[in-house]
Amino acid sequence: MNPRMVPTIVPETRGGNRVDIPLGLNYHIPSGALAGHRLAVEMALPVVQDPSGPQLETDWILTAEWQKVF
Repeated sequence: MNPRMVPTIVPETRGGNRVDIPLGLNYHIPSGALAGHRLAVEMALPVVQDPSGPQLETDWILTAEWQKVF
């Protein structure tokens, strides 16, 4: 293993830049037993990826959420 590839030894191999385009939906439940809850789903696709080191690139990101509004 090449010790120069370890991010804790060589700070230049950490980070990088990435720009994503996200698209998401939110649904707020207004009444009933789940009143005040929100369901959300979001998908993001990377447009620009420039990792500065041995990081893997991202193909896509999917986020699903269940939130409670206070």
